[in-house]
Amino acid sequence: MRTHAIVTALATLATTAAGLLAPPAAATTPPTPAGWPAPALTAPARETGSRTVTTWDPPTQSPALAAAAAAAATDCPELSRTANCETHTIHGDMFKDGVLTGGTDSVMIAAWHTNARERTFTVNIHITYVSAYGTAVGISDLITASCTGTCTATGFITSPGAAPGVEYEGVLSFTDAVAANQQHQTTPVFTATPVLPPDYVAEPGSGDAKTTMRCDDQLRGVRAGCIVKDATPTVDMSGLPKIAENIRGIQARGGYGVPGDDARALHRITREATINGNRRAVCSRRVVGSPPEPGLSCDEYPFASTKEGGTTLGTFYRGWAWVPRAEQNSQGGLLSSFYRTNRVLEDDPFWVKA
Repeated sequence: MRTHAIVTALATLATTAAGLLAPPAAATTPPTPAGWPAPALTAPARETGSRTVTTWDPPTQSPALAAAAAAAATDCPELSRTANCETHTIHGDMFKDGVLTGGTDSVMIAAWHTNARERTFTVNIHITYVSAYGTAVGISDLITASCTGTCTATGFITSPGAAPGVEYEGVLSFTDAVAANQQHQTTPVFTATPVLPPDYVAEPGSGDAKTTMRCDDQLRGVRAGCIVKDATPTVDMSGLPKIAENIRGIQARGGYGVPGDDARALHRITREATINGNRRAVCSRRVVGSPPEPGLSCDEYPFASTKEGGTTLGTFYRGWAWVPRAEQNSQGGLLSSFYRTNRVLEDDPFWVKA
């Protein structure tokens, strides 16, 4: 189970925390667990009534919460164009007449999923109560989300009663009605709202997701879809031997497009006149002459359909080679399919595996 690491982290703290996590007698103010941070918002001394304050990703965390959050992060898969994973922490304080009477700490794993040819995306939420004490034991939380512009969010997740080790999960959905020939970016916002007795006033806590989604309807012949904006895709040219050899040689001497190198990513361009100009500047007969034998074609790198193509870069960072025409024809289809599948738009960065 992916929360095994979280449970393990909780177990190491069980001996010292067991006595502190039990709810106190009603007539006394409960002791806070060891390392519990100061209330997110200290209640005024003369305040009357009951309320809660929820803080999303608090800067100061208890040792148990910090350990559980670190363990949860190891369960997240790698970032991709259609998936991402992030972790958050949620801290809650309960007050009675200005006195702190209870609280909860939770860790959340949010797994994002999208389809590059759909306007919808989802986030699978899994939350574990790391600790709960005092009047907060048994209290439930309502998790919702919102987004901006042409994006709308639906769904909610309700927790069982708060207690150390209790887990719950659910799915929140999003739809973006991005207009034709437009693109829209959104960073959803999560909100946790305690479900409280009638005499309590809830102060929900909200926090930005760490994932920005981009939806567009700008690819010719492809219906609108959404991707994880910060994921840089990689096109694989290793199946084209001669083309791959040329690319590897240029990348090895400091050329652009090496996977993982953000500073030297390639960037797509879509203007046909510029693409054709890049190709002529490097591979025209006046530059390279005639093929040394039939069936060969000039292949340039970086690609003509990139901002780095043509003679934009110095000769040390670019190059060309004679390759089988069949490979070059395959490369064109492969690159075109890659752009569509990954929704690579004007000036989007990408890498090349060779």
